[in-house]
Amino acid sequence: MKFREIIVKSINIAEGNYTNNQDEIKSFEPLEIYLVPRKEGSHERFVTDNNGIISKQSADSSDTFDNITNRGNSTTKNEIVLASAKGRSAALGFNEKTSGYYFGDMNPEHTGSNNLGFGINTLKKLSSGSYNTSVGCYSLSEVSEGSNNTTLGYATAYQLNRSSTNVFIGHYTGFNLRSEILESDLANISPAAAAYMKEQVALSGYNGTSFNSSLNTYVGGVINSNGSTPVRAAMSTIIGASTLNNTLYRNFNNIVIGAGNYMRTANSAMNNSIIIGNCINLPNQVDALVIGSNKSRRINSSEAIIYGELPNNRLSINAPLTIPSQYMPNAQGSSEFSKNIVAKPDGTFGWENKTEYIPFTGADSTKPVTGDIFIKDSSNYTQLTSQYIFSADNSDTGSLLGSDGIKFIEIGSDVASISKSGIVTQGESFTITCNKPKSRGLTGYYDYTDNIDELDYVQKKYIDKKSSYSKTEIKTNGKWINGKTIYTKTVFYDEIPQNGIIEIYKDFENIETIISNQMFTEWWANEIAFAGNQWNGELFISINQMLVKILNVKIPNSDYSKIDSFTLTLEYTKLTD
Repeated sequence: MKFREIIVKSINIAEGNYTNNQDEIKSFEPLEIYLVPRKEGSHERFVTDNNGIISKQSADSSDTFDNITNRGNSTTKNEIVLASAKGRSAALGFNEKTSGYYFGDMNPEHTGSNNLGFGINTLKKLSSGSYNTSVGCYSLSEVSEGSNNTTLGYATAYQLNRSSTNVFIGHYTGFNLRSEILESDLANISPAAAAYMKEQVALSGYNGTSFNSSLNTYVGGVINSNGSTPVRAAMSTIIGASTLNNTLYRNFNNIVIGAGNYMRTANSAMNNSIIIGNCINLPNQVDALVIGSNKSRRINSSEAIIYGELPNNRLSINAPLTIPSQYMPNAQGSSEFSKNIVAKPDGTFGWENKTEYIPFTGADSTKPVTGDIFIKDSSNYTQLTSQYIFSADNSDTGSLLGSDGIKFIEIGSDVASISKSGIVTQGESFTITCNKPKSRGLTGYYDYTDNIDELDYVQKKYIDKKSSYSKTEIKTNGKWINGKTIYTKTVFYDEIPQNGIIEIYKDFENIETIISNQMFTEWWANEIAFAGNQWNGELFISINQMLVKILNVKIPNSDYSKIDSFTLTLEYTKLTD
């Protein structure tokens, strides 16, 4: 029952009456709200209970639900609309005949029993379906006959009108499913699935010619959610987000565990397959077993560490196969093990009967080879001994591999050797080359610049260091004729004194001998930019250990502060060495 609100002039609680706007004095009535206007525009609020007893409510107070119900506020309606502006979108209701609960606009006239709907457009068209639990706006919005479904998430199974015994969890999960399944279609692709669903009428909704999309479990957001994904599904379990894109029409009898698995080619088929892993491309995946993942890139299903063709009973392992010895029986000396495992070039294993052969004595450390082994043809031979391996032609020209290195022999004499201490050759020349034209030649693993001596070959980095420029002083490792170390430094000046004299001793300290200099001057007011110490016979630059002097012989009193920049690179020795 609703309260009646009345605006009055005043309240007299002691007398049990109020004065209305017509100055009439009235007695309090049960279940009324009296509003007394204040000067600032608000109201004082007074409420009476079932017995007409009045109490004042403060502006900042909140009445408890117990107080409201104690005042007799209950309803016999089976549906309460909490937001009338939205129609039934926020309806809270209970169907006594079907035991259906809902918070949203589930069809109140449904005939199926024990349904629960929570959300806008959730179970909105439900009719005979029973035992459905759907939480999320637009979840199972089109379903009418389906039963035994559990959905959680926004727009889960939104278009599915016949749905049985499915679990859809995650936003948009199963969004594109909407069609019934013909028995002949399912039996053609997955006969075992069709036979089971035909037996389980209550679970599959079988009506003699077709099934509902049923017995599926989808867990993960955005599964089967757009126009390029299956419209019907049966007995498939999908756990993981964003799968099944580009799958043609059907999702029959599949198990997919992982995220990012989808078809890269539109209208691909996928049925009767088991996929475990992330980011796998699934081109026309039918009757397959795929287990794998790659942290660096997406992989095709055939590249997975395990790939199987189920109808052919064929399994591929795309990785080295290792079985620890403790998990294998010991076959040493056993006559029961009479087969050898063999393989084709493509890696296919098979077996053959074990054949007898004379083993090398050295196969067992207790039975070493006691003599030399020779491998020989008409022009070459190889000799294996306990100390070395010698491969040569009939003139004894070849190579000898021993514990101390490799020797190259011509007609019995050593001509070259490679050992841990170096390469030695007796020839007049020694060439290291590579048949690849873009080879880098010899390469060092570390930077050896600081270790270079006079007779050493050098790395590119050493040459770059000697020929590079730096704003800081660099020791070049070069020597002047007196044996002193050569230094180099580059300084940029963009403020030139008016008299053209630049004091450089502060930037180049303790110079003894200037070995070389490089200059570059920019004087744009005179349209001059040049390298070197003179320009056009007019402008000359001289230098010593202390200063640089710039002189225009045609205009000696020029204002040299107009020069834009002067860059100086010196090679020099130092007094301090």
